[in-house]
Amino acid sequence: MGKGHFGVVRKASKMSDTKQHKVYYAVKSINKHEIGENLMSLRRELDCLMILDHPNIIKLYEIFEDAKYVHMVTDLCKGGDMFSHLTDHGAFDESHAIDLMKKLFRGTAHMHNSNIVHRDLKPDNILFLDKTIDSEVKIIDLGLANKIRNFDFRSTVGTPYYVAPEVLKGSYDKACDIWSLGVIMWIML
Repeated sequence: MGKGHFGVVRKASKMSDTKQHKVYYAVKSINKHEIGENLMSLRRELDCLMILDHPNIIKLYEIFEDAKYVHMVTDLCKGGDMFSHLTDHGAFDESHAIDLMKKLFRGTAHMHNSNIVHRDLKPDNILFLDKTIDSEVKIIDLGLANKIRNFDFRSTVGTPYYVAPEVLKGSYDKACDIWSLGVIMWIML
C-alpha cells in the first residue's frame, strides 16, 4: 500500500475471517536496523497506542516482532491524509471543517485525558478512513508523543509550521496540541 522511511505498509486480513465478512487491516512493517536510534521513539509510540482507544485515533490491534522487523496491525485507512486532500481539492467548507475539528478535538482530549501529548499534530498525521465526504478521521504517527509527567516538556519537537510558540521557547505542556489544532483549522478553511 505504501512505503516510508523505515518500512512498508501492507493490506491484510485475519486468516479466520470468512470471505463474506472479511475485515482488512494495515500492517506497518518497520525495519529495526534501519530505524536505528529511532527504535526508542517507536517503542514510545507503541506504548501510547496500546493505552489509547478512541474512534478518532488510529487503533493498534496487534504487535508482532521478529529479529528484523516490528509489525504493527492497525486500522486500514483508505481515504488518504488531510494534507493530500487539501492539496488536491482545496479548503473545506465551514460545516465540514467544524465536523472534522470536533473529531480532532475529541481524539486529542482523549489523548490528554490518558496523559499523552501528541506533539506533532498536522494534516499529514490525520488520515481519512475512506474516500466518502463524511469519512471518519484518525490521528496517526505518535512517534513524538509522550506521557505527561508532573512537569513541563523541554525538548523542541514537532513540525515548524504547526508547533506552538511555547515549544520553541522550550517549556510547554499539553496545550501545545491545541495550538497545532488551531493551525490545522486555519489551513482547512
